[in-house]
Amino acid sequence: MRADISAVNTALKGGGIVLLPTETVYGLAADARNQSAVNKLYRIKGREFNKPIAICVANIERAAKLVHWDDAAQKLASAFWPGPLSLVLPAQDDLGFDERLLGQFPDGRPSLSLRCPQAEWRGHIQTEYLALTSANKTGKPDHTEFQNAIGQFKDDVTAAIKGAPSLHAMPSTIVTITDGHCRILRQGTLKQTDFAPLNLSWDAP
Repeated sequence: MRADISAVNTALKGGGIVLLPTETVYGLAADARNQSAVNKLYRIKGREFNKPIAICVANIERAAKLVHWDDAAQKLASAFWPGPLSLVLPAQDDLGFDERLLGQFPDGRPSLSLRCPQAEWRGHIQTEYLALTSANKTGKPDHTEFQNAIGQFKDDVTAAIKGAPSLHAMPSTIVTITDGHCRILRQGTLKQTDFAPLNLSWDAP
């Protein structure tokens, strides 16, 4: 993996787009604090600029620096990170990210979606925060096979890591957390029953 990681780190520092396997599907990633790289990420995916992209973090400590981290987030992250769970929480001010990466809660507060995938590369990436989105054109199926993913983006990807052929083929489950209350925004690999032992407060979908 070292040669691949070296190329990926070099690509990210240079503002490139990289292809990475997660435990669910392949993803496209860029340095979240490099606006030109984020621009390219949106462009090659064909994603509307008003739709946020998740931030990939290496661990809970890095995640907690970006958002208003509460007990519910701590319980969920401790139980399911690294893993196929995205957490959406109120964002801190002045993060230095492209504003398109931020979402918004109904009350107007800015939000940030955080992902900590179960992937070998996660602890070897030198870029602190990655903008990470599934490696597929908007509206097209996700990719679990390396050749399919790289084939679609080969002209736009600077470096890539090939993962094991055992991806879940389902996206991460997205849970929003506001004021200690949780809600499943998108059903994915993890289901409501997986969260039951944590005894959290859940709002209806």
